[in-house]
Amino acid sequence: MVVTRVVAVVRSSLSVRAAMLASRVVGDDGAKGGLWCSPVERLTERCEGVLVLADLGSGIMSAEMALEMLDPALAERTRLSAAPFIEGLLGAYGAAGIGKDLQAVATEADGAAEAKRSQVAAF
Repeated sequence: MVVTRVVAVVRSSLSVRAAMLASRVVGDDGAKGGLWCSPVERLTERCEGVLVLADLGSGIMSAEMALEMLDPALAERTRLSAAPFIEGLLGAYGAAGIGKDLQAVATEADGAAEAKRSQVAAF
């Protein structure tokens, strides 16, 4: 699942089987995690697991709220990734596309940060 305010970035980058959510502010309470429970629930119905990639602090906080509101059985099959957004998305997409399990997909996404760090360190 992709949580972003910049949906166009994801749509123009990949055609993925994912739920994409633009952060929404509702009233004075900020982004509501409850708005995101339904997409996670729908994904867990048809997928082995759900990896959540969020791009900004508000997206991360909303994703955390949503995970806290999920049924515990669904929450066990859902991970919030700290991966860099675009690089992590590409790594997760590739791993999921060849049938890797949730843990392997999460590991691939998270590894994108180190790969980028190594590449940039040369300069």
